[in-house]
Amino acid sequence: MQATAFFSLILTTSVQVGKRFFSMDKQTLLTALAGTLNADLQTRKESESQLHVFEAQPGFTAYLLELITEPEVPLGIQISASILFKNRVDHYWVAPENKTSTLLIREGEKPIIKDRLISTIIKTYKNKQIKLQLAAALHSILDTDKWEELSSIIKKLISDSGNVDHVYTGLICLYEYTRNYRWVGMESTSGSNPVLEEVSQEIFSSP
Repeated sequence: MQATAFFSLILTTSVQVGKRFFSMDKQTLLTALAGTLNADLQTRKESESQLHVFEAQPGFTAYLLELITEPEVPLGIQISASILFKNRVDHYWVAPENKTSTLLIREGEKPIIKDRLISTIIKTYKNKQIKLQLAAALHSILDTDKWEELSSIIKKLISDSGNVDHVYTGLICLYEYTRNYRWVGMESTSGSNPVLEEVSQEIFSSP
């Protein structure tokens, strides 16, 4: 087995172990997320300290996306989880310059997050608060990580005209995609958006 493949296997396994850890202590995690919404300052501080313990576990960020879509999880906690997810992506998708952190999102977890993020937006976009957090997280990922597969995902979603959820999610992704890549390859002052043009041509030229 090549070193890169072995490294990827280790990371994927650690994410799965982390998921089992969260599942065993799920109620504590839900209580901590709920506590961040509490009006009492001391309760919020204690809840945030608890969450820092969870954050150090591999797979935590991906697991937050599961909580956001679980029907039995109260809406307030789902929103809290979406805010924490967005903040995690903002601060730890890429290592802070000249710093190491145990809170960093590991490379093996990133493909899982990307895959779940799209499916989570499909399920939750009707809630404005959650949609805004997830869209902001998507923007942060695209700002630091070239997600080459996203253009084909967008095309597939928007082309599924019989599924409103897919089309709307595709438009959300397209908006964030073009926001981040709008200057790529732009050598003229025509004002055109080459990324939007490319995706549009792929979508509307399809049979």
